[in-house]
Amino acid sequence: MTPRIRRLNLFDVLFDVRTIGLILGLLAAGSALYGYQRLHGTFDLLTLIGDFYANVSAELGSIAITVLIVDRLNQRRENRDLARRDAERRAEEARREEERREDALRQLKEQLVREAGSPIHATAVTAVDTIRKRGWLGRKNMVVIPDDTESLLQKADLSRADLHESDLSYADLSGADLSGVDLRGAFLANTNLSGAFLYDADLSGANLHGARLTEVKLRGADLTSARLENVNLVGADLGGANLTGVSLRGADLTGADAWESNLSDAHLGDANLTSADFGAANLSGTIIQSSTQFDEKTRLPDGSNWKSGRDLAEFGADRREITESRSMVDEEGYTFYIYTLADGTKRRWQIGKGWLDDREGNPLT
Repeated sequence: MTPRIRRLNLFDVLFDVRTIGLILGLLAAGSALYGYQRLHGTFDLLTLIGDFYANVSAELGSIAITVLIVDRLNQRRENRDLARRDAERRAEEARREEERREDALRQLKEQLVREAGSPIHATAVTAVDTIRKRGWLGRKNMVVIPDDTESLLQKADLSRADLHESDLSYADLSGADLSGVDLRGAFLANTNLSGAFLYDADLSGANLHGARLTEVKLRGADLTSARLENVNLVGADLGGANLTGVSLRGADLTGADAWESNLSDAHLGDANLTSADFGAANLSGTIIQSSTQFDEKTRLPDGSNWKSGRDLAEFGADRREITESRSMVDEEGYTFYIYTLADGTKRRWQIGKGWLDDREGNPLT
């Protein structure tokens, strides 16, 4: 861009501020000398001083006051400028400090996620405990927290981590990659695992009571001895999963894919199996009650669809109604149940082991 050149004329040169001031000063001096000459005729310094001392002293006093006022105003302006620059400096330092804190926090979070996915058990569990204490698991104090609260492990890559017997209750693990993770005996009650990938994961003995498992991918997972009462498994992928002796009482498996899954001795009382696919599944010894829900879209192990009056005993399931249930504790401290069936037979059943007696109530050896 071409610089703009200011054009000067004769008036600007001759009559700038300094020139005008000089001219006015000369006119004032000339007027004073002319007036003195007319009044006294001859020049006398003492007489001149006598005529002007009052005005000069007043003017000097005014000048002094003006100078002090101007100096004071300049000082105030300088102080304001200094205060403004100091405030700007402090604000900039605060901004940089905040950026440093945010960067350090971001690095800490990334480190905790990496450590939570560690195949070393102590490292992974310690990281999860730290995440919980900082309130980054997605819920706090067993109460659902607002949607804008951070869930650090949501959609995280935790594949192959060793988290056995860890406490992940009430955590938000939706969309996380937990493929091949060791979650044996883990406490996952009321945990959100919707859409999570748990291919070939080991969840044997895990407590998933009340967990949200909609559209979870559990293909090939080991769920033996797991507690799955009242879980939401709508649209879940359970293909090839091992669910031997699992309690699925009250679970919602609407639209679930359980193709080739092993549900032998599993408890499906009060479960919702509408539109679920049990093609080629193992239902030997599976507990089916009148409260278990089916519909005409439920696929059975032989590939046919369920129809009213269909007896799943043909697939080895036990359809006899449980009329009485008592819980007992064995010598090793494990709980088992004594079920009285509609025909009077008494059979013992235990989570993880399934039936402890044959269909006639005789102990299995």
